[in-house]
Amino acid sequence: MSSTSRPALVDAFLAEASPERRAIIEAVDELIRRRDPGIEVGRTGRLLGYGPFHYRYESGREGDTFVVSMMNGAQALSIYLAGGGVDGTLVESNAARLGKVSTGRGCIKVKRLEHLDLAVFDEVVGQALAEHPPT
Repeated sequence: MSSTSRPALVDAFLAEASPERRAIIEAVDELIRRRDPGIEVGRTGRLLGYGPFHYRYESGREGDTFVVSMMNGAQALSIYLAGGGVDGTLVESNAARLGKVSTGRGCIKVKRLEHLDLAVFDEVVGQALAEHPPT
C-alpha cells in the first residue's frame, strides 16, 4: 500500500517515530488494514488505535478503547490487543509464538521488526477483531 492510501493519523504517527520504529509501525498498519480495509483509525494521546469499541464488564465498569493500538515508547513499540485467549488474554496465550518480543497481559513490546513473527501476529489480530468487532 502506498502512503497516500494510509489515513493521515497513521502518517502523523509515523512522522514522530525513528526510522527503525517506522518499519514496525508500517508493517503492523498494513497487516491490520489488510485484514479490515475499512477499519476506523483514531488517536488518543500517544496511542494510535484501530477498531474503536465500547466495553462493559460484569462489574458495571465500561469505557471505550481500540481492538489494536500502538504507542511509540522510549525502548520499544508497544502494541496493545483486546481479547481473551485460551489461557488468559490473546497476547498471553500466544506469547511464546510471537517471536523475540516482550509481552504482558495485553501488550507486545517490539524493538525490531524482524523480532515479531508477523504470521502469528496476523493470526492474533484476526482473533481480536473477530472477538471485538469494531463499533
